[in-house]
Amino acid sequence: MTIVSRIPFSDAVKFFKEYETDKSYANLRVGQAFINKFYTRLVDPELFYANNYFEARNIIFSKYVEFENE
Repeated sequence: MTIVSRIPFSDAVKFFKEYETDKSYANLRVGQAFINKFYTRLVDPELFYANNYFEARNIIFSKYVEFENE
């Protein structure tokens, strides 16, 4: 797998809020929407095709989110 730069935790939280409220995401799985927004050149079938919201969320946080140190 190609190493990708991770997005900040705050961007991930913002994405999940948008995903829940923005009608443009209505017909997209969460992993599909996330890949389309942040990693348009990345192929991650496990995330892209995940049908379970919580499974996709776990993949996102484990592989693509940088937890900020405060």
